[in-house]
Amino acid sequence: MYNLGFLFWFAHEFGDALYSPLILARTGGNATILGGVSSIMGLGGVVGAIVLSLWGGSQQRWRDMALGIIVVGVSKVAFGLGRSPLIWLPTQFAASLSFPLFGGSEQALWFAHVEANVQGQVFAAVMLSQQVAIALATIMAGLLADYVFELATRSQSWLTPLLSNVVGTEPGGGIALLYVMTSANLVLIGFYTLLNSKLGLTNRHNR
Repeated sequence: MYNLGFLFWFAHEFGDALYSPLILARTGGNATILGGVSSIMGLGGVVGAIVLSLWGGSQQRWRDMALGIIVVGVSKVAFGLGRSPLIWLPTQFAASLSFPLFGGSEQALWFAHVEANVQGQVFAAVMLSQQVAIALATIMAGLLADYVFELATRSQSWLTPLLSNVVGTEPGGGIALLYVMTSANLVLIGFYTLLNSKLGLTNRHNR
């Protein structure tokens, strides 16, 4: 589960680093739209946390965590393919709404599986790995977006017709392509979690 958390945070923060540049590039630098979508992000997170608090989650924490990751990933793929607030607002709300399901389930699993006398050490190591993942993702996202993907979508190659139909070749198209690819990795991570029998067995032994 340690490696799973690292992969999730790396993929998630990779996309998060592209979030604002993507919207600004697509809207010609419209800060109002960026602010509106960011507000929806916060609202979705609050609503998701309230729903999870009232519901409490199911007994299958590993499954809840996987489903949370999958919904976040699918929503972000749709977000990256969108080119207007009509797409960004609902997909961002859906992603933020599902995020507490992942986070709450992950924390519950750690508490259930780690002995009380070493929880401080384990959680410190988990937080450190998350920070390393975030730092690496942020650095790599910017470099790949500027020097690889943006240039690729604007060049005249055999990929241009395909890219123009998927993410477009206007400014922000390369960022969108990278964002979609990263979000698709979240979906794969979610399905891997869902199908990983070890997580399920561990969860059953600790209920």
